[in-house]
Amino acid sequence: MSNMTTRLSDTQLAEIAKQRYETQQRNQIPGVVVDLPSRGLVYPKSSVLREGCLEMRHMTAYDEDILTNKNYIQHNILFEKLIESVITTPGFNVNELIEADKEWLIVMIRSISYGQTYDVQVTTPSNETITATVNLANLQFKPFDLISDDNGLFEYKTDKQDVLKFKFLSANTMKSLPDDRAVTFILNNSIFQVNDITDKNKISNWIQYKFLREDSSKFRKYMQLNAPEVDLSYEFNHINTQGKQETFRARFPIRSDFFWL
Repeated sequence: MSNMTTRLSDTQLAEIAKQRYETQQRNQIPGVVVDLPSRGLVYPKSSVLREGCLEMRHMTAYDEDILTNKNYIQHNILFEKLIESVITTPGFNVNELIEADKEWLIVMIRSISYGQTYDVQVTTPSNETITATVNLANLQFKPFDLISDDNGLFEYKTDKQDVLKFKFLSANTMKSLPDDRAVTFILNNSIFQVNDITDKNKISNWIQYKFLREDSSKFRKYMQLNAPEVDLSYEFNHINTQGKQETFRARFPIRSDFFWL
């Protein structure tokens, strides 16, 4: 049996060389190291995200093209493509990111490349809609203190003393959340071990027939309360139509216009 050697065409070789050149050039752009809200603990030790930080470069005109790509906007992958472009840490996979880490990277990209001020519209306690300026440098993420194993799994014990090992779902997985079975989707994708059971089919069977509603509800609440989180609320000061000053906190959304000045 003869050995076959796969030869790349001149076009393929030229494309590889072009990609390498572009990567080298972009990686020479000044950048910063960004800490992640999860501290990297939600990822397995095999992932570069386990370090708890990523190297990020400043945006260029090349990256602004990403922000105007209609196909990316239509398929709701605009931010993923932007993050993918500006992160220079070797081995980084954007699809691994949990929501809080993804949100924080978006905030940092905006802050580094466009400045730290951002105009938002919020509703006041007196039900007025106002435009105010947010200083992105004042945003924070809540402390994350859970301890994980080498696979990025955390331990939880139910009231019935069943021991679960679970992970926090990636933002990419949550995009597939079905409307008709959201609870079982989250449980089946989060739980990787029940006591000594690691077989996914057996775990799914346990969830369906043995994980009672009250226990399931407590577990999901535990995950929600303890998940890494970026605090996207901000303190605003406003003089209302009655001439009284209102000080209040309100959340503001991160939309595609987050990058337009």
